Amino acid sequence: MATCVVDINNPTECVASKRCMTTGKDIETATSNINPDLLYNIPLIPVDCKFDLVQEDPAATLPLQPTIKKEARAVGCKLTVLFAIRRPGCGNCREHGLQLTEINTLEHDVSFIGAMKHGAGVDDQALLQFYQNYYRFPLFKDSDWKIYKAMGGRKLSFWKAITSIPRLEARYKKKGIPNIPFGGDIWTQGGILIFDKEGNLRHTIYETYGEELNIDEIRAAIQEARTPLHKNKKMDESKSRKSSTKDSSKIVGFPDSTSTTESTLSDSSSSARPEMSDMSRRSGGTSTVKSTASRAESVKERAKRSVQERQRQRAEGTPATVRE
Repeated sequence: MATCVVDINNPTECVASKRCMTTGKDIETATSNINPDLLYNIPLIPVDCKFDLVQEDPAATLPLQPTIKKEARAVGCKLTVLFAIRRPGCGNCREHGLQLTEINTLEHDVSFIGAMKHGAGVDDQALLQFYQNYYRFPLFKDSDWKIYKAMGGRKLSFWKAITSIPRLEARYKKKGIPNIPFGGDIWTQGGILIFDKEGNLRHTIYETYGEELNIDEIRAAIQEARTPLHKNKKMDESKSRKSSTKDSSKIVGFPDSTSTTESTLSDSSSSARPEMSDMSRRSGGTSTVKSTASRAESVKERAKRSVQERQRQRAEGTPATVRE
């Protein structure tokens, strides 16, 4: 399984580690084929693997979105992880089943289900082993492989399958996982789809044959899916407004620092002086009139003080001295 985590809202960007073996071209090609509205309507047939029997229930078939909502409610969960299984007998798929089971013990509000290309009558023994020992969650058959097609219909190359055998067999043996080489389609790759509590697809994680899951990446994707889409939208709009305001302040010349402010004020006052002079000239000598009025006010104030001084001196019996 690739450690490639693709946000459905930004499908051309891989947010996983650099060791992801899925190329950007693979991601873009695959996600460009995902139409959530069509994905939600894919019919899923329940496959019961209890009591050592594989039984399909076509009468209980529901579209994908109602199915994931129903299963989430049944276990009291909000989010859903759908494991699109390439082949139940595959050792690599069994590894992924165990890893997703581990995530289930850590993420208590997440419902897990599985989708398969085949149901009863293809390789029942391998399917029973897969359900009982590696991924004990509700399973469904995608008869027309529409989920896999929606994920791009990516194919495992024959050369990679052959050359990976020695390395993978050694790893499976070390983990005690039996790999059944045949039984059903081997080549069409699957992956993981993560849905929020509204049943909206939030993340797509693509399978890369021979790679284990990156649990931290998947848990980060689950955490992001807990945030409602409208909140993400509001956060993005808020960031956009802040950015727009900042850019606008720069455009109209708003100062960014004290030094800039002082410089701007200085330039403003110096540039304003010639304009004021021009205005004075246009107003017919307004500056001269104001200056004359100021001098007249000063003479009047001195005369008033002189009268007050003479009155004080008379009261004290001192000869009056007029101070001009």
